[in-house]
Amino acid sequence: ASWDFSKEPFYSISWMPSLRLRASYGYMGNVNNLLSGLPTILYSGTATFTNLPQAQIQNAPNPNLKWEQVRTINFGLDFSMLNSRLSGSLELFNKKSTDLISQLPFAPTSGLTAYTVNAASMKGKGFELQLHSKNTTGAIKWETNFGLSYAKMIVTKLYNGGYKASDFIAYNINPAVGKVAFGLSSYRWAGLDPVTGDPQGYLNKQVSKDYAAIFNDSIQNQVFHGSAIPLYSGYIGNAVTWKNFTLSANITYRLAYYFRKPTITYYELFGLTNLSADYEQRWQKPGDERTTNVPSMVYPGNSNRDVFYAGSEINVLRADNIRLQDIRLQYNWAPSRTTKMPFNSIQLFAYVNNLN
Repeated sequence: ASWDFSKEPFYSISWMPSLRLRASYGYMGNVNNLLSGLPTILYSGTATFTNLPQAQIQNAPNPNLKWEQVRTINFGLDFSMLNSRLSGSLELFNKKSTDLISQLPFAPTSGLTAYTVNAASMKGKGFELQLHSKNTTGAIKWETNFGLSYAKMIVTKLYNGGYKASDFIAYNINPAVGKVAFGLSSYRWAGLDPVTGDPQGYLNKQVSKDYAAIFNDSIQNQVFHGSAIPLYSGYIGNAVTWKNFTLSANITYRLAYYFRKPTITYYELFGLTNLSADYEQRWQKPGDERTTNVPSMVYPGNSNRDVFYAGSEINVLRADNIRLQDIRLQYNWAPSRTTKMPFNSIQLFAYVNNLN
């Protein structure tokens, strides 16, 4: 539904000749076609000793499995003002998803390791602002486009979710009630051991090198950083036109999110699969812990030691960035009506993308 205020008899704002309010309500069902509520089996070649075809149960039956339900409410405002020199729109949305389908861990003694259920719910909200301005309209025309969007999804319900620290390290949907869906967490960092250069964390509020126990510790005892995807994003684009030439540039930005920087893992280094430059910064002697956070090299590699260091908070940084995304120079040519050409117009352009 929409309501054009500017066409009503009572509307008398001369500097804003166009103003429209929009609203929508949507309710939909969604299904994950990769999962089934029916029992399925997976054939996997022939058995070793009998050479007979073999199969295993792939999915257990769940007669209660139903559609995911998604409800979305949206409000919008379109406007134009100052003799159409400035125009734009503002969108506000609220989204609620329930009965989300997922495969959850199941008792292996049943012959299965996962079970398909309606496992979770999420809610989200956000906005999107779009502005267009005509800064100059003479021989040199200069126009600006601006966009800003915000979106955040929170997990509100979770059935049998994982809460040990190692479940929240990877880039993925790391669900925890009350947290953003794509949250990024880390192991709490306690520095390097001044004697051995081993990485240290915290377990039961004490400095520890029991990496396996830290992996299984509650996520509440470790570090939650925030979203791994931008909560805010947008662009600022400018275009200047003179005669048939137009020069434009677009700046993009992504804000309020985190990333885990790659670093050295010695067990991969010894296999020549991770030749990280952090090797030059490694701890080598007592006192180095004051100037570096890269652990000492031990041989053979200790995978738990390396995994803890790679997943620790010391390697997580803010990912916010503002970048010059692209520049474009174009020439538009339209032949006169008296000129016989097989086309009405032609456009030539040079475009540079992903600059820095």
